[in-house]
Amino acid sequence: MELSVAKSECLVNLKVHSLKLKRLEITYCGNVESIEISAMNLVSFNYSGPKISQPFKNVNELVELNIGGAYYDYLIYNFFEISSYLSHLESLTLTMTSVENGIKFAKFPVFDKLKQLELKIYVISEYQSLLVFALLIEACPFLNKFVLQLELLKRKQQRIRQSFASRPHQYLKVVEFIGFVGRTNDAELAMYLIKNAVVLEKITFDSHRPFLIGTPWEHEDTKERKAARKRAKHFRKKLPAGVALVIL
Repeated sequence: MELSVAKSECLVNLKVHSLKLKRLEITYCGNVESIEISAMNLVSFNYSGPKISQPFKNVNELVELNIGGAYYDYLIYNFFEISSYLSHLESLTLTMTSVENGIKFAKFPVFDKLKQLELKIYVISEYQSLLVFALLIEACPFLNKFVLQLELLKRKQQRIRQSFASRPHQYLKVVEFIGFVGRTNDAELAMYLIKNAVVLEKITFDSHRPFLIGTPWEHEDTKERKAARKRAKHFRKKLPAGVALVIL
């Protein structure tokens, strides 16, 4: 059983009590104030919207979590609030409209079952360091696949430098950069992963802009895309032997 609600202005308070519900999706409902979920067989929860209090009451089998909107801004600093419901979590997707450098002070529970982590980020400058997410990546010791979807919203901003101690990722085999530009921030994170993913098998640099995927302009070969692919080729010499490099 699945329940999906999108773009509803009427949804304010939602209580879900069901033994049959497997998937729940609440997106772009701007008036939501509270959600209460009691569904012991729920395996997937997708929520993008306003900040809400801890939504889970009886959820024990969650394996997929997708969070965006204002609730992301709250949750990134308060993951421990729902950590007891994430013991089976295998896939986590976070969509954010900005990169707060204060995230380096955030603390994350250990996601010891997580296999796939996807970050969808809209940044206002190439100078916003993405290394702040190294802390989140390191909280996933058995991570097998990491996907970064990046949309650059250009604005001049002073470079804020980040540095993190290198910690090897023993299980990370697949890395994908969607919306790769090859400027300061995405290249910096790529090098961090190349150096620390000790069993890396494949890294993909995809120059398609995320906003254009699925539109008639998806495959338009702009000078920006050509420049991004050229920058991606520079990583060939930095990859360990046997790691496949894919450039799109």
